[in-house]
Amino acid sequence: MKLNRSWRTSSAGIGAILIGLGGLASDYGANGHISIPALTAAFGSIITGIGLMLARDNNKSSVDVGIQSAVPKQIASEVVTPEKQT
Repeated sequence: MKLNRSWRTSSAGIGAILIGLGGLASDYGANGHISIPALTAAFGSIITGIGLMLARDNNKSSVDVGIQSAVPKQIASEVVTPEKQT
């Protein structure tokens, strides 16, 4: 995972994780313990953040990110259609 290739989604993921951890710290500071609703909200936020950090930006192709190698495009005459099969 490289942050510089998909920095938008990675930044959103880091933000979601920080918000989840901040919610836990806020609940602990206010109550002296972490409540179940705060833990549930933080868990959801942290899982969302991890998912966003593993995702790629919508404007990046698989080749740009390095997931897939560049494949040459087929020439239209090389494509086999049902009519051309013998």
